[in-house]
Amino acid sequence: MHLARHATIRLSLLVLLAVALVPRGVEAQVKIESHWLRYVKSRLQLGVRSGRITIQVRQSGSFQSPWSTDSQGRKEQLTIQHDHFSDEASLAYQRVSPDEKLAVSAATNGRVAIQREPGERGKIVPSEFVQPPAGPLTLTFGKDGEKTTIQTPTIWHLLLAHRETCERYVLPNLMILQPDWKLAEQADQLEKELLRTAREEKLPDRGEWAELVEQLGDEHYARRESADRRLRALGRPVIGYLRSLDRKTLDAEQQYRVHRIIQSLADALNEESTRETALDLLTDRTIWLTLMERDAETTRQTAAKHLEQLLERPIAFDPAADEATRRRQVDALRKEFAK
Repeated sequence: MHLARHATIRLSLLVLLAVALVPRGVEAQVKIESHWLRYVKSRLQLGVRSGRITIQVRQSGSFQSPWSTDSQGRKEQLTIQHDHFSDEASLAYQRVSPDEKLAVSAATNGRVAIQREPGERGKIVPSEFVQPPAGPLTLTFGKDGEKTTIQTPTIWHLLLAHRETCERYVLPNLMILQPDWKLAEQADQLEKELLRTAREEKLPDRGEWAELVEQLGDEHYARRESADRRLRALGRPVIGYLRSLDRKTLDAEQQYRVHRIIQSLADALNEESTRETALDLLTDRTIWLTLMERDAETTRQTAAKHLEQLLERPIAFDPAADEATRRRQVDALRKEFAK
């Protein structure tokens, strides 16, 4: 009995010490974690793979917390559902207060959704973020009649092109589920790695890649299989190229094989490194358009030069021009790529 009491006292002192050492700005987050977040971490693993938010099952089991209410009238609830037969899982977090209504959900099928609305006395800007199981991510924010919608292929595109908007409407709500998620810092590292890779790496032969994709639809099975194996052997650098293909120009066989190759190379079991992500995006034209809008002229120069290599032709862009001129030039290129 005495040993148990001493152990309890020691544990309490450790908890108090840990809380005391945490900066005040994250005290509320520590309270949330002590309430149920440790359970989430033990059951599910959140991450980013190929630019998409993922969750994976660590330990089977379903869970639903009762609604909890704090002294400020804020209510919270967490639900985790897990199907033992399919091994599919989902989590849903709800928070309701006089200031806001927040709902965050994620599932192993790839769907992630964040909805935030003002409460009875709240004045927050409504927002909705949706990552479907396949297709672009969509962020919508603003009141009726003043809504803005942004679509990007991945979370990295969103962070690199719309950093402040993402930090306002997406990241804080994702960090409710995983407070140590440093996505903004990872995006900064990714930008540096992209620029380093563009300066130092030799651009792959995209003409060869195009020929291999063409052969995926060849009438001879052996030739289709050979092209499939050769594309897989290219590794991660080919992922961005395959994703950029216009699926309308591919036949059913090509679409099927391209999808399978991307899935195989992405390998959703492990968290990707910054280097791997940079290789994924190295051939993505829209990423380099984004970097051509940066404040640093050296960054604009590197991005423009790399884009010219991708297109295999000069582009109408002057990295040393004034901001208004550069904006017009980048907008013209975006319109050209959108056709």
